[in-house]
Amino acid sequence: LLPLVQYRAPICPGCGAALNFRSPASVMAVCGYCQTTALKDADSVRDLGKMSQVLDDFSPLRVGVSGRFDGKGFTLLGRLRMAYDNGRWSEWFAWFDDGSEGWLSEADGQYVFTVEQGPADKAPAFAGLKPGKLFYWQDQPFRAADVRTARCIGGQGELPFRAGDGWEARTADFRVGNRFLTLDYSDGDVPVCYAGRAVTLEELHCQLLRDEAEVARDTGQEKGKIQALDCPHCGSPIQYA
Repeated sequence: LLPLVQYRAPICPGCGAALNFRSPASVMAVCGYCQTTALKDADSVRDLGKMSQVLDDFSPLRVGVSGRFDGKGFTLLGRLRMAYDNGRWSEWFAWFDDGSEGWLSEADGQYVFTVEQGPADKAPAFAGLKPGKLFYWQDQPFRAADVRTARCIGGQGELPFRAGDGWEARTADFRVGNRFLTLDYSDGDVPVCYAGRAVTLEELHCQLLRDEAEVARDTGQEKGKIQALDCPHCGSPIQYA
């Protein structure tokens, strides 16, 4: 009889907690206890420093939420919180039951699910893109809705590539109807294409969502204070919490 081999989860180099990588595609994980970013390297993990915690978290989503997209079951394993001059949003890493990957983007209560399509060899240069520009993918015209360079400001869970605070993503988003296309230039001049569509959490049949009471309890821990902005027309102060 062959001896039984016991699996031992990698240990967080920051606090010693177990890091249970659920996806073989994940190369890094953010420790849920101390926010240490751990890079998976063969049978060990390396400390990449601290990842900022996601604080402004009004999302009903969380790591562990499951659902179905295009007939396939998925589980959310991790998240990147991204920001640029005009706002911020979350990118949730989804692991499908068949071993494939996807991304669920969340911005102001709107959701888009995309899956990787491979390199877009005929895509224009990132520097030449601007909103309104057309790009044809599989003989379908898509119009650029947003072109931006964003930076990572926080994260949690598992991710399929190395990222951390300050990591930058160069992306261009295209739309036609409810169909959605992202060209990701983060790794070079030839972008990776991600295609999908706008979705709702109801049609994804999401399980284990955070309820309103949970969101209110967690966000209530952030203490706000009254601040003011000057009205651009008359100069009067406009207070906000």
